Amino acid sequence: AVHDPVIVMDLRSVSLQVAHFMDDADAQSALRSHRGSYVRQLTLPYRSGTANIYRHSYLGYGLLEARTKTLKEWATPARQGEAHPCLVPGFRAASHENFTACAELVEHLLDVNGSCGGQSSLAHGRCTFAGA
Repeated sequence: AVHDPVIVMDLRSVSLQVAHFMDDADAQSALRSHRGSYVRQLTLPYRSGTANIYRHSYLGYGLLEARTKTLKEWATPARQGEAHPCLVPGFRAASHENFTACAELVEHLLDVNGSCGGQSSLAHGRCTFAGA
């Protein structure tokens, strides 16, 4: 049996890798949905059973790619001369307005209000980003 499962996230340069344990009921539900191809059943060592693992790579959400996206999104002619809200000018503490603008920019880039793969968010939980 699996005790105290954790989620593993690896922020690579271009993609974000996510893996976590799923109980049997959640795994069966995922297998019937658009997320089924991301679920694998693994045999645990020492004949201690099996575990369902959800593993997915989110291309475009890695550390360097996310940084590039925020810089490109902010670099428009209309904003020329404006300080980027996510970069602290002169290594001083950012103002609340900069934090708010940065958070709004990041939420936009993560598509936090995106569709959960066409599924009802009430039936399948709240999406976190990019429809996942």
